[in-house]
Amino acid sequence: MKTQVIQLDLHDDVTSIRDKMSWAKTPRILLVYPHRSRILKRTLDLRLLQRYALLLGAQLAIVAPSADIRQSARELGIPIFKTAAIAQRRTWQSKYIAETPIRRTPRSDLLHAGRSHSC
Repeated sequence: MKTQVIQLDLHDDVTSIRDKMSWAKTPRILLVYPHRSRILKRTLDLRLLQRYALLLGAQLAIVAPSADIRQSARELGIPIFKTAAIAQRRTWQSKYIAETPIRRTPRSDLLHAGRSHSC
């Protein structure tokens, strides 16, 4: 299966990585972190990228030297590889199941609020 390999730069953030991901036309996107990287250490950042990959119809995996980043990826079920070459040869097993957001406030309240302000 074809894999889009994206080499991350030290200055990348979630927005710039999403932009790079949007150019991928393959079902698999592999993010390769630079050595001594301090980018995207938060689990939230990886979660955002994982959801964006799902929106694109792609699966996300990483190659990262940092144990913190690998741990965050493990928690989210993102496949982790030692090298890009290994990732391209192997199948990716993901433990992540897309979650459906739960609406906490009833939608009817929002509809009634809009009607009370009409002219």
